[in-house]
Amino acid sequence: MRKLQLTILLAAVALLAGCMGAVRQQKLNVGQIKHPETEQIVGLTTVKGEDVRFDPPGAGYANNTVRGWVAGAAYSAHMEDIGRLWVMRRSVSAGRTVALVSVLGGAAAVAVVAVRSRSQSAPPPPPPLPTSTYPPGYYTLCPFVYSWDGAEYIFDAEIFGASLTRGMEMDDYSALEHIKERNGEYRLRLANEIDESESTDVLELRTVDHPQGTRVATDERGNLYTLAHPTPPLSARDESGADLLPWLEATDRRIWEPPPAADPEGSVRHEIVMSFPKPAGAATAKLVSNVSTGEWAQQMVKALFELYGNQIGQRLASLDSDPKQVKELLDWTEREDVYRLRVWVEEPGGWHVRGAIPWSAQRVTEERVVPLDISRATGDTLRIRVEPPAGFWALNSFAVDYSAEQPTAVTGVALKSARKLSGEDVSGQLHAADAAYYTAEIGDRAEVVFAAPPVRPGMLRSVFLHSRGYYRPYVRTTGQPDTETLRQVFEVPDAFARLAAKRWAAFHSERVRTN
Repeated sequence: MRKLQLTILLAAVALLAGCMGAVRQQKLNVGQIKHPETEQIVGLTTVKGEDVRFDPPGAGYANNTVRGWVAGAAYSAHMEDIGRLWVMRRSVSAGRTVALVSVLGGAAAVAVVAVRSRSQSAPPPPPPLPTSTYPPGYYTLCPFVYSWDGAEYIFDAEIFGASLTRGMEMDDYSALEHIKERNGEYRLRLANEIDESESTDVLELRTVDHPQGTRVATDERGNLYTLAHPTPPLSARDESGADLLPWLEATDRRIWEPPPAADPEGSVRHEIVMSFPKPAGAATAKLVSNVSTGEWAQQMVKALFELYGNQIGQRLASLDSDPKQVKELLDWTEREDVYRLRVWVEEPGGWHVRGAIPWSAQRVTEERVVPLDISRATGDTLRIRVEPPAGFWALNSFAVDYSAEQPTAVTGVALKSARKLSGEDVSGQLHAADAAYYTAEIGDRAEVVFAAPPVRPGMLRSVFLHSRGYYRPYVRTTGQPDTETLRQVFEVPDAFARLAAKRWAAFHSERVRTN
């Protein structure tokens, strides 16, 4: 069983090793991983939350155990004690690397941490993409954005992830952590690597110069907040009383993401209660969440499409034309906490919803501010609760900031140029939100250049990408709709989470049977 777990885990790494832009690698099925002992394991996270980083060149695997050196001392861990493996792989192109982290020990699900395509001068022309990035049955969403830091293109954002159709088109605001000004310019690469059509209406940068000792983040609507004193939780426990503080107190490689529920008929939610210090008289708080949508949550989008059978095209088209249906769908995602996660605040009369964490990227956790009204909370401790369905969320960290907003200098930066690989100028489609879309099919990429405003003296700079658009997955479902399951999903509380648990159980059983 332990050998099976490692095989599946490393197969999961292989599945996404080529999915992020500049690095392309062949996808491998579980049975194709013949020599796990050849993997370069650069780190691991234990099930208890210990973050282990191996001395170069990394650790090795033998007899269900990972062994290496950490700060000059021998270290070993058995597979059953490992929650995540960090594996470094190099493509056939010199200097191109991809760093990956597995999401679940023994689960075929991974999250990409960083992807880099090296060059020491101008950005190299990207290689052509294959006709399909993912193996049959794999599913993911969102246009991918890569930032140029002067030496490398680095995967930096997934944009407008909740815009499954034009009727759900939205503005998105993404922090670009890796972008750097070079020769007075910022450069991005926008890539469609999914079997879908992606329509982008606008791309613009917002540079934010802010005081030393602060950082900035946005809420889901793009409102900016300065963060001067983000305070981690004093405590964090789940419904069983387990201590989650080691997982949630800092933005690091310890990411709490349990699999879907083992028993589809039992409880399918977790309940996480966090306590934070609360200053006397505080009426508002900035909850700083760093989370991502879970891998299995993405797979359940595919499962939901499959339930519509040969009518999925009609369903997506109806969302384009009927705002009422869009609102009903978005209300459902929040009520079920599947793609929006409600934030509850404890008050004298009980727990009340005071905010929500929006749909986030899958391969990178995103920092968002959720402004909270805490005027009814009493005492010197603020208690916050979230109830994520099992398998739908990956939680990295939470903090609360009560500091007053600091002065910032915000500059909107329109794009300077945008060209496809063919040289075609597409800047006219990306300049403004005017329904003149740049439409990208699988394999299309555009290099986008912005003029970089000068940094204000004595201030720090953060850069955000404002995008607007939507995408339409190419869905190839057949057969009649499963109307009864659809009715339950949208009418019965937690029915979608129970379906996720059933699909997970079937997936796990199939892996055991075939191995």
